[in-house]
This record gives sequence, structure tokens and C-alpha cells, in this order.
Amino acid sequence: MNGCWDESNMFIGKNTNCLGAPLTELVDTFLSVAGANYGSVLCIVPVPVGTCNKRNGLHCDSSFLQDINNQQGYEGSYVFSIFSTADEKVGFRSCGRPVSPIRGGTGFVKKDRLNHDQLMDSTTGLQRNFILYHSPKAIRT
Repeated sequence: MNGCWDESNMFIGKNTNCLGAPLTELVDTFLSVAGANYGSVLCIVPVPVGTCNKRNGLHCDSSFLQDINNQQGYEGSYVFSIFSTADEKVGFRSCGRPVSPIRGGTGFVKKDRLNHDQLMDSTTGLQRNFILYHSPKAIRT
């Protein structure tokens, strides 16, 4: 990530070093559950302020999302995504591409027919397994 934020948490530009050193070496597992990693379907129309703006919002073409998705593998040693085709808050596709699976990640689980909250609440076992075992299934010893 090459982004910089001001004191009001507004994205103010690229190619700066305002966030400090990368945390990659400290993060074993990064898990995105119902994440708007490439935008939100609710933000298909960019609103100049708020959550859907094109500067630091969840519009699929925002400068912020382009910046954090410009490189792969910086999130941690293992990177997983859990998402649903029926997520009503994040959506499944925006700007012609899936919004939740992290490109270059270690793996993902796609669920069908689960809304946003159901996805987060009903996948706690999967979440645990990804964090502890780097797999959707528990490893039996």
C-alpha cells in the first residue's frame, strides 16, 4: 500500500510513506469475510462524499481500492476470502468483476444463497479453520 491519509482519515495521495513499515511479516493469516475488497455493488454510482466516493470509498474505481489492490501478497503469509453470491451489502460483482475474492490469495470459499450477515454468522467454523490450519477443514492429528 502506498497510500497516505490525513488527520480526518481522508485519502490524500499515493506514493507516500505515511502508513509506516509493512506489517506483512507479523501477519500469519489475513481473512476477508464478506469483504468489499474490490468495491461494493451499492457504490456503482459514485457519490462525491461518504462511503461510495472515488477517492477513498468503496466505488470499484476508487483511488484507495486501486492502491491497496495494486500489489499482491502483502496482507500476510496466508490470504483467504469467504464470500457469497447473494451478499446484499457488498454484492457479488461490481464494474464487471467479483468484489470479494482477493486476487493472488491462498484460497477462498464461495457460498450461495447467504446474505451478508448470514455469511459472517454461519461461517465461524470455516474462519477458525483458515486461521488455525490454513485450510477450510480442520486437520486431524
